[in-house]
Amino acid sequence: MTRPSTTEDGLYAAGLRFCETRVMTVVSALVGFCHLVAGFSNRRLVERVRALGVAPYSARQATYDLRRLKRKGLILKTAGTHRYQLTSLGRR
Repeated sequence: MTRPSTTEDGLYAAGLRFCETRVMTVVSALVGFCHLVAGFSNRRLVERVRALGVAPYSARQATYDLRRLKRKGLILKTAGTHRYQLTSLGRR
């Protein structure tokens, strides 16, 4: 997870550097979404990360982070919606 890799489709997946404040805050925010059956949206992630202390966190940054988390297999995008759900790996 901490090293860059490629997905099964051949897409580049940037590594998640756990020493960075933003990465740790995003992962902490994901913990708060474990109980949601319907999943979470980009907007909810932005609100949660800002509440946890990363003040200048935009929807564009959240989109980038969601793409990285998806390519690492921690979340899945629900088809036909703008919502994401944690995978079993993401819950661990």
